[in-house]
Amino acid sequence: MQNRRQFLANLFRGGILALLAIVSATMIRRWGEAEDCRRGYACGSCNLSNNCTLPEAGTYRDRKHTSNETGTKDERNRR
Repeated sequence: MQNRRQFLANLFRGGILALLAIVSATMIRRWGEAEDCRRGYACGSCNLSNNCTLPEAGTYRDRKHTSNETGTKDERNRR
């Protein structure tokens, strides 16, 4: 049988564990649904850059398209 102090300590521990489980589950769910870059915004090495909705990928596609038009591979303007 527990006294009141042990009961409150167990209740507090259980509450902390439940809160930790809820926060962890929420973060895992958000991470799975996020449209965030998982490659550190290295669009050149990502095979998903053509369909990516991030602004960085759009900038990369624009630069890639511009470099293809000018014929440079390293995106420098040559005269």
